[in-house]
Amino acid sequence: MTDSELFEPLIQATGEAVWELYPSGELRWWESPYRASLGLDTMFAVGHLSALIERLHPGDADRVRARQRAGWETPGEVWTDEYRVRRDDGSYGVIVANGSVLGDDGVSTRMVGTIRDVTAEREAERRMRLAVNYTDALFQSLPGALYHVGPDLVMVRWNDAFGEITGYSDEELGQMPVTEFYAPEHRSKVAAAIDEVFATGYSQVSADFLCKDGRRLPYFFTGRRFTHAGKLGYVGIGLSMAEQVTLQQRLQHEATHDALTGLANRTLLYQELAAAIDAAWTGGHLVALLDLDLDRFKVVNDGFGHPFGDVVLQAVAHRLRTLVCLEDTVVRMGGDEFYILVPRVHRVHDVHEMAQRLVDSFAEPFLVEGRLIHLTGSVGISFYPRDGRTGTELIDNADMAMYYAKAAGRSAYRVFAPAMAETAQRRTEMEIDLRTAAAEGQLWLAFQPKVDLSHGTISGCEALLRWDHPEHGSISPVDFIPVAEDSGLILPIGEWVLENACRQARAWLDAGLPPVILAVNISAAQLFQRDPVAWVVSTLERTGFPAELLELELTESQLAQDVEKAIDVVRRLRELGIKVAIDDFGTGYSSLEYLRRFDVTSLKIDRSFVDGMLSEPGDAAIVRATIALAHAFGLSVIAEGVETEEQQRVLGELQCHVIQGYLVGKPMPAEEFAGLLEGA
Repeated sequence: MTDSELFEPLIQATGEAVWELYPSGELRWWESPYRASLGLDTMFAVGHLSALIERLHPGDADRVRARQRAGWETPGEVWTDEYRVRRDDGSYGVIVANGSVLGDDGVSTRMVGTIRDVTAEREAERRMRLAVNYTDALFQSLPGALYHVGPDLVMVRWNDAFGEITGYSDEELGQMPVTEFYAPEHRSKVAAAIDEVFATGYSQVSADFLCKDGRRLPYFFTGRRFTHAGKLGYVGIGLSMAEQVTLQQRLQHEATHDALTGLANRTLLYQELAAAIDAAWTGGHLVALLDLDLDRFKVVNDGFGHPFGDVVLQAVAHRLRTLVCLEDTVVRMGGDEFYILVPRVHRVHDVHEMAQRLVDSFAEPFLVEGRLIHLTGSVGISFYPRDGRTGTELIDNADMAMYYAKAAGRSAYRVFAPAMAETAQRRTEMEIDLRTAAAEGQLWLAFQPKVDLSHGTISGCEALLRWDHPEHGSISPVDFIPVAEDSGLILPIGEWVLENACRQARAWLDAGLPPVILAVNISAAQLFQRDPVAWVVSTLERTGFPAELLELELTESQLAQDVEKAIDVVRRLRELGIKVAIDDFGTGYSSLEYLRRFDVTSLKIDRSFVDGMLSEPGDAAIVRATIALAHAFGLSVIAEGVETEEQQRVLGELQCHVIQGYLVGKPMPAEEFAGLLEGA
């Protein structure tokens, strides 16, 4: 029988390509109607083993070469191999090859075999593996105990968690009816739930898992009818009730507590306040609500960024917790506002003491990330039922009292009084009007002269902001400056003041008037903004005012908010030739450390000490000490609020350098001050 008679029926029956390989490397292919489907026409046309080797996938080539060598050495042995071959279109197909060496008288003469394209089969297998892997991953990743039960109620499949929870091995689980996993007294309701899932498609039940070691674990089970391989069954999930309770508690805590500080939040305050009011209505006792707001906290956020401000708020929250009783609730209402709910007041005096304790607690600075942060707090208090019969009324009225405490000078507490509602309304209206005051020309600058005591000449002036309201007339800075600071308007208003003061002083120079030192007050918000020095420099460049004629006045309390940053800002200002004065010296955190570390040029004695120095020994001692300190540190000293010749005489004897007050000149419009300079 010829090769053709032998191979062609095989080719037609199997669809496999038949090949013959000779020791010379000649490769002969027998035609097959399926050859085109292999995508190897170019390889078939060459007729040499090298054509096959070139088409092999790099990962298979060495193995095929080794197989060919081994085949020649073992005549009669049939081998099978699988490898990847590059098709004519550039893709790789998967080929299964079979072969054997034929010989005559023990001499190998040729190798014959078949190849079959199994690309589609391998792709189908790959997809099946992916599907199985995906299903397994999904099965294992779902929470709780997941299981598949057949129609005979025997376990078909389960996830690892099922075995970990119950303590049974896979071999044991595969032989147990599902009902055996439940406590005996729960099996009847579990059986009813199983009947329900087969009847309706879904059921749920709460029952105890009965573990291998005898433990009972409360679980919540759901089941859903499921058909697999033509057999009806159901899949179920068991979730730990203990975990559910823990999760519910965690969600409840998150809903009622502040994420940043861990304190109660607004939601919990309203709940606790309502409960306290109900108890007080029945018991006839009082409820107190204290509203504590940090003073000028915006300066911290603007100067150091919100992440730093958040750490400060956490430190404040920790301190507040230590200052209240266990039955009291400390709340972070939002931002820098905190509330303390006292659900049962035994004595009104106790609440007053608590409020003062809260205010006094801020005397100690907060150490945050290596910085000492000085803060103050203002507290407002309302009582049930006197100041409101609902939680909303008590909150609103405590808030009013808090703003009243701020208006009174901060770092204080106030108890709500009906008259405060009117004050709060006026304050709100003032803030609204203040937002447009500069644009509408209502703001203007007055200039108060400063006199050199040694020569009796005008050495400078202080620029003071004034507001002429179209309806309410002149509004005192004592009233509107705190509103500007609390609302954040102090930044744009402060920029307006410095800009216009420098422009006016430049105009005096251009008019040929003698140069004088221009003093401008700087708020804490301006001092601790992102780059206060750049702001001052740009203002001087725009206005053309000389840096050496500008004096910026800063209060001790401002410097104390962040000593290190304040030192850096003052140093950079002084490098530009700008003078820096400490205003209201003696009223804040007076310290020799400040005079040693801050490169300031002047000290200003507060008017309260000047006013009392002729009658109060303590005030006189402070004035003498301040002047002596200034001399010791080589600083200029300025006394403000000088109104009598006797005050001037005493200050002169103490060698005070400069005085400021009604005795030498009230704050006046720019034109009047220019007249003083002309006559000087």
